Amino acid sequence: MKPDRCCHGLRIDRAPVSFGLLDGHPDLKEFAGRRLAQLVRDRDFTVGTGFAGTPYVLPALTETGHLEEAYRLFLSEKCPSWLYQVSMGATTTWERWDSMLPDGKVNSGVGMTSFNHYALGSVAEWMYSTLVGLVMTTPGWERFKVAPKPWGPIRNAHVTHKTALGIIDLAWKYEADDGQLTIDVSVPEGSSALVEVGEQSELIHAGSHRLVYAYTV
Repeated sequence: MKPDRCCHGLRIDRAPVSFGLLDGHPDLKEFAGRRLAQLVRDRDFTVGTGFAGTPYVLPALTETGHLEEAYRLFLSEKCPSWLYQVSMGATTTWERWDSMLPDGKVNSGVGMTSFNHYALGSVAEWMYSTLVGLVMTTPGWERFKVAPKPWGPIRNAHVTHKTALGIIDLAWKYEADDGQLTIDVSVPEGSSALVEVGEQSELIHAGSHRLVYAYTV
């Protein structure tokens, strides 16, 4: 590999965590999470997984209690990373982490590349479920979960999602100085939502709600 190219090859085994293989073995699951987090730190928060592994890296870190590592990996602008692509002017997700090289040239040495590809964009599922905190729990969104997990410089988020029952509108804002998380959510008629913030939880039904929680990152 030429030295001016972004390196690939973060080869980590997320499968035991991501596929629930360790759910009955908390000690092993904790160990796997620590090992995964260490691998991410060792790579200085750059990602190099391929099509198969990328969807599971951030969820596995989050599930095992390593939210900081997940966010730092997500927010990194070093190559290879998601925001490296943004820093190079991307408005769509590339097929390869280094489809464009740091000098602005298209990476022609890989034989083929695309500047609009779904696979590495699978990070969007984590953005919805963890960053924004919107998760479907029953088919058709009759039941869903609101469980945002703010961290670092991201202090607010907003998403709308059209369902067969109506539009879910979810926004949150984190006030670090006050240790306060404010959630505004509209629940469609016929739906209900379980709101989870840290150890706090409550069930809400159709309508517009403003909820305020104590929260510390």
